[in-house]
Amino acid sequence: MRIGMSNFLGLFLMVTILLSSCDLNKINLDRNDDELIPNYNITLDEFRVSKDMQSDIIVIRDNLFAMAIEDNLGEIIIVEIGQEYDETWNLTMDSIQRIGEGRLTFFDAYGENYLIGFNDLNSDFHLQILDKSYNSSQSLDNLESFIDTSYNDIDSLHLTGFSYDEVSMDIVFGGVVFTQGTSYSCVLKTDQFLNPLYFKTYFAEHLVTDILCLEQDTYLLLTAGPAQSNLIRDNTSGAAYTKYKISEDRLFFGLQAILDTSIIYLTGVSEGIGRTMEVNLETESAFVNDIEIYPVSDVRALYLTRNNIITTGIQVFEDSLFHFSSELYDNGSLWCKRDRMDQMHRILDFVEMPGKGMLTSAIIDRNNSFFIQLTRIDEEGARFNNEFTENCI
Repeated sequence: MRIGMSNFLGLFLMVTILLSSCDLNKINLDRNDDELIPNYNITLDEFRVSKDMQSDIIVIRDNLFAMAIEDNLGEIIIVEIGQEYDETWNLTMDSIQRIGEGRLTFFDAYGENYLIGFNDLNSDFHLQILDKSYNSSQSLDNLESFIDTSYNDIDSLHLTGFSYDEVSMDIVFGGVVFTQGTSYSCVLKTDQFLNPLYFKTYFAEHLVTDILCLEQDTYLLLTAGPAQSNLIRDNTSGAAYTKYKISEDRLFFGLQAILDTSIIYLTGVSEGIGRTMEVNLETESAFVNDIEIYPVSDVRALYLTRNNIITTGIQVFEDSLFHFSSELYDNGSLWCKRDRMDQMHRILDFVEMPGKGMLTSAIIDRNNSFFIQLTRIDEEGARFNNEFTENCI
């Protein structure tokens, strides 16, 4: 069943599962046990980290990754993580660059460079472009003066992610701004040198949970609040502004968007159930795929180079926590894995290493001390789907 965007609410009320709608391709997995490399699940004990820090993990090459950490004392540091396999896996973590002190809100790749955002100890927000050696090449440290002029006096700003136009390299940041006792979802746009271009707010008591640049000067926002969640299309002038109501309640938290040509896949959690939604921008229609993973406390998704969606997250079952992964195709799960991990606190990021599986970074809780944990997964040891079940979790 295909419906208009204005009827999203009816979609969720009437339809729970529309698995046949997902335009995902089933693939055959070539299994050769002699060539499979064992998976690993390793905790990096070098640093205690803040339970609220946020960073993507960036694949530099096959055996080297980069991420930012905020340690338990508030130090923000760029680290490189190396992996080696010689009958067993060995991971090393090296501190590369100290950024400052405060609250880390994002770290991700920006073209051939990196972008990092954080609030300092005075709650002032800072943006930095880092070169390949993680040295700051551009920075924006006085956002309040620009926003106060273009909007009004603000109390604080938290930007939680960004997207950029690959042609102009202009950057669109999303997050939340606090002013006059109220929070608003907001967008900040800068040029490639972090010169601010404009600032815009959207809805009270909302925050931007993900942002995607489309064609030049047009972007998509996902906003979530206590009353509803929205998908918004907008541009600098506001001429492209369109709001699509996803739900009357806060259907998704941890909302994430993945863009594939004119199709957007939204991922989140509704009433403890992991869900994906497929939105077609050209026809302005949507499908829901209830991936039947529940109860779930956290979920992330990744669009693979083989044109399938894979999800990973934390499943709550009785008094235990499990780390699950499940690759989806048009009739449910192609394969899935589930391992008990009672210390898992939150998923940070999920990346593909083509031909070598997927890598999950997470925060684990050891008696209220928090650490980074890396988990390498692939189809090895997975349970495969059969005709009698829609999902093998």
